Amino acid sequence: MRDIITDSNDAAIAMAVISLGRSLGLSVIAEGVETADQLEFLGVQKCDEYQGYHFSRPVPPEEIVRLFKPEKTVRGEG
Repeated sequence: MRDIITDSNDAAIAMAVISLGRSLGLSVIAEGVETADQLEFLGVQKCDEYQGYHFSRPVPPEEIVRLFKPEKTVRGEG
């Protein structure tokens, strides 16, 4: 994903992989998304899912649990 914005060959490869996945009826997941520009490019290409440093650095398992727990709200606030 690193050079899909600046290298037309890398962009063409990414587009071909996304197209191939779609034609096979598969979900396409982009790994290594690090910037908003990469995310935008992949969104335009209709990539299904994304992961990478743009969303989060690697975290230990116990931190993942905390990240996905809903925040408790206090009654009477807001």
